[in-house]
Amino acid sequence: FFFLMIRRPPRSTQSRSSAASDVYKRQLQELQELASKPKYGQVREINKQDYLSEVTNCEQDVYVVLHLHQDYVDTSTLLSRVFIELAKKHIHTKFLIVKADRCIENFPDVKVPTVIVYKNGELKYCWEKFERETGRFTIQSVEQFLKFQNILPRGEEDVDEDEERVKYYQTTMSQTHQQRKQQRAKGDDSDSDLSLIHISEPTRQAEISYAVFCLKKKKSQ
Repeated sequence: FFFLMIRRPPRSTQSRSSAASDVYKRQLQELQELASKPKYGQVREINKQDYLSEVTNCEQDVYVVLHLHQDYVDTSTLLSRVFIELAKKHIHTKFLIVKADRCIENFPDVKVPTVIVYKNGELKYCWEKFERETGRFTIQSVEQFLKFQNILPRGEEDVDEDEERVKYYQTTMSQTHQQRKQQRAKGDDSDSDLSLIHISEPTRQAEISYAVFCLKKKKSQ
């Protein structure tokens, strides 16, 4: 096996200073935007008559996450508890609950809990039996799912996107490796003496970052 490490050259002092200034300006702008956004911080229960004002005609650029629930459905009760904690943490997202059959007449219990998401008067998502999307309801599982859908804001500590990218690379490399094995089985040895069997995800933004490639020496026929 051969390992190849690629080093990104450090930025100049001037470019680092300029980058730091850009980051500060961006963070300041984000803080100013957050300060101007509506704040909620708790889950409110609404009825059918409130739907238009609280959901469809909600404030601009605000995600409304509505849980159609029933008290006697265990998973629905658990999701309502999760919503309470998420609402405290994500105060700029509007979390609401409504009795399913009071919102939609004859709404079947088999579809509870259902989660509906609106933004700027448009229906963005509707998930019936929401546990099929997140698995067991925990604060972390529901939060990460909503972040993955860009409904909740993602912070620098969130690594979902990085993990998905690594999985993509690993899957792609594995498929490529299998294709090459099939080619060699057919007598096609047109590849070079080295085959790429793994590539790592480049390290996160820093003065110096690395990407590691793993190369395997092909056996002679």
